[in-house]
Amino acid sequence: EPGRSMMIAINQWYAARFSTFLDLLKAVPEADGTTLLDHCAVLWSTELSDGDRHTRTDVPTVLAGKCSGAFKPGRCLRYTNAPNNEVLASVANAMGVTVAGYGDPAYPGLLTGLNG
Repeated sequence: EPGRSMMIAINQWYAARFSTFLDLLKAVPEADGTTLLDHCAVLWSTELSDGDRHTRTDVPTVLAGKCSGAFKPGRCLRYTNAPNNEVLASVANAMGVTVAGYGDPAYPGLLTGLNG
């Protein structure tokens, strides 16, 4: 299917840029022996999980960096019917911005297990 192969190529291109950006952050040393990436939260996502159906739950998301210990790296977490709003609210809370939800009030809440 031509549309699908085009989307795969586009996502591979974005993945390569994301990887390069993370490498650049890892290359910047911090005074405490860590790297800039250890003090960052870098999120890569899309606005829809399925463009054909325009679904906004179970959106594939990559969150890199430790955000000064707020996130535990090296995990693959799966959530069922989790709206993207919960990801964004959870990241905001990890960075010290206390919110109960983000965006559309129909999707309040935070993701359990994302932080620490």
